[in-house]
Amino acid sequence: MSNGSYRPHLVVKGCDHYLGVQFVEGEERALGQTVLAKAKLVYDGIRSLEGTDLSTATIPSECREDACPSLTFDGVDYSALRAGTAFFLVEGAHNVGEGWVIERAEGSSG
Repeated sequence: MSNGSYRPHLVVKGCDHYLGVQFVEGEERALGQTVLAKAKLVYDGIRSLEGTDLSTATIPSECREDACPSLTFDGVDYSALRAGTAFFLVEGAHNVGEGWVIERAEGSSG
């Protein structure tokens, strides 16, 4: 988890918006065990691909326009992820865990 290769989505309980995150700290644990982890917001600050030179933009490779031609990031809003917020951890359509936000680092938008 700490090598940055785990990039699931969080879905705030009671909502249906998928929020992309990248785990950057945390121990590998067996399913069903609790883990304290740190994640960064994948699309934080990206608002739209319109008018963007994708050859120099910092956009995750799996979301480049040639992979997802109709994809835009308008409306990606991480503001619901604040201390105390409960969420599901999902991989595609599969709920693989749940947790809550303990704190949000200063400087994170939203």
